[in-house]
Amino acid sequence: MDESTVVLWISRHGPTPDMDASLTEIVGDHQLIRHSKEIGRAKSLSTLLDIHQPERVVATLPIDMQELLTEELFKRGMKPMLRPVYHHRRTAGEFVFRGYEEVL
Repeated sequence: MDESTVVLWISRHGPTPDMDASLTEIVGDHQLIRHSKEIGRAKSLSTLLDIHQPERVVATLPIDMQELLTEELFKRGMKPMLRPVYHHRRTAGEFVFRGYEEVL
């Protein structure tokens, strides 16, 4: 029996249906663990990884926290973080999801 990939989702907002579908294309069947609280310290990122032991991480974080998470994932031999990519439509004042990128 195939097991689903455990994905830690670090963002204040949950995935939309198209974000979830795109994630399925990348990682296959997955179990999403959401962390929507603010992360105040770098140590919190390590703790989240220790507690949830994900196989992949999707995160929307400030650039300094992205760098820390990227380093931590690398040290642990894990796959790179996935970050949602959006296109801003000025005329409509909205952000449109375009996919994910790996942060190396």
